[in-house]
Amino acid sequence: MVRAAFLVLSILFVLVGCREKSPIQGEEVKADYFPLAEGNRWVYVGGSADSLADTITFEVAEMETLSTGNPAWKIRRNWKRLGQSGVDFFYIEKRANEAVLYLSKTDPNPDVFLKLPLSDGKTWSKVTGRMVKDPEKEPLNITKTFTVTFADTVTVSDKTYEKCFKVESHEKAPDATLMSTYDWYAPGVGRVKSVMRSSSRDYKIRLIDHALH
Repeated sequence: MVRAAFLVLSILFVLVGCREKSPIQGEEVKADYFPLAEGNRWVYVGGSADSLADTITFEVAEMETLSTGNPAWKIRRNWKRLGQSGVDFFYIEKRANEAVLYLSKTDPNPDVFLKLPLSDGKTWSKVTGRMVKDPEKEPLNITKTFTVTFADTVTVSDKTYEKCFKVESHEKAPDATLMSTYDWYAPGVGRVKSVMRSSSRDYKIRLIDHALH
């Protein structure tokens, strides 16, 4: 759950440039749903309910080498919340057919969080962790399932983006949904808004500024 909280509450920004598909399955169109380059920057406001008082900025720092020997982009996250601020980093490795998150260069358990290319109707799942409910029984697997849908037009911060995709994910234990996330991606921009939903609250972010190189 610690890793899941980092992924969502830190507003992990998926860095994906890929060939996407149109709303008609099987018909491909060329589109970059997250332009990845050194110096690219995205600024968001976020918060619970209608109070978007947090500010989160993501910037692509540089390419570094993971302990596996593979190259990955180092991502800088600057955040401001409730009078506090901070900076942290994580790494994104983009493979031929998936994107992988590393919390550090030596992360022994990275997360495959996106399958490429995105296309309408695409689904996949992965085991993200284990939950102990009864010490006398075997731990229960926590599974995260993903579904991609064509979202067409999305309006965020008075800007309208066309040909968007929505990636919906649900993290579940055998008897409960622990967390659901909804992310919208626009071609040539990247993620433009997100919603994280748990049993206790909703957390939302929306893009207010970006600069691409």
